[in-house]
Amino acid sequence: KRQLTFLTQDSAEICFNQPTRVKKGHITPQEWDAHSRYNRARAESEMQASIALRGAINQTIRQTANDVEAQRHATEYALRNRIAEVEKAKVEDEWQKERTEKEIAEMRKDIANMEQAIRDKEAPLKLAETRLENRTCRPSGLELCRDNAQYGLVNEVHEIKNTIKALQDKLKQEQHELTNCEHNLQRVMEDLALKTNSLALDNDMANYRTKLDGVNHNFTKLGSSTQYQSVKSAQAA
Repeated sequence: KRQLTFLTQDSAEICFNQPTRVKKGHITPQEWDAHSRYNRARAESEMQASIALRGAINQTIRQTANDVEAQRHATEYALRNRIAEVEKAKVEDEWQKERTEKEIAEMRKDIANMEQAIRDKEAPLKLAETRLENRTCRPSGLELCRDNAQYGLVNEVHEIKNTIKALQDKLKQEQHELTNCEHNLQRVMEDLALKTNSLALDNDMANYRTKLDGVNHNFTKLGSSTQYQSVKSAQAA
């Protein structure tokens, strides 16, 4: 159309033609208007469908963001509970470790006392046995008499040996209990080390998640494209 308006009688492009002929494919103004209306209606329909689709997408994004936020709160709640449980278990392990160490120290002291008590009985036993042996080696006859002193020495030897035997049995029992306590202390220390490491990891995770509190998962609020803003303006109109 612009080219036609610039033509004049002096234009070099003008010539004789047969403009009155009807070229095949010509349409009437009514047909042109109907076709234009159809294209416009179709474009408006596509735009409405696009707007509806964007609305559905935005709704899905908002729902997803809400789900993510709800899951985040649930995870943080579970993580806080986990940290509290591990801290409580760690305190119990520390208390058990301290108690077991004190018990082991007392048992070692008792063992040392019993070993000393056994050593202290060796000299009296040697003395009683030596005296008894000397009396047993006396010449036969009147001197080799099993008198009260003889029976007293025999009883003394038996009593000292029984005392030593009882102390040795008690010592073995105490040593066995000490071994069990040492094994238990080792298990407690290993469990305490695991809980300490687990607690450190959980606290690191909690601190890291705290830094993510400002992250916005509602992506619809971040849209800034010209096309998106135009669609929102069309919806508002």
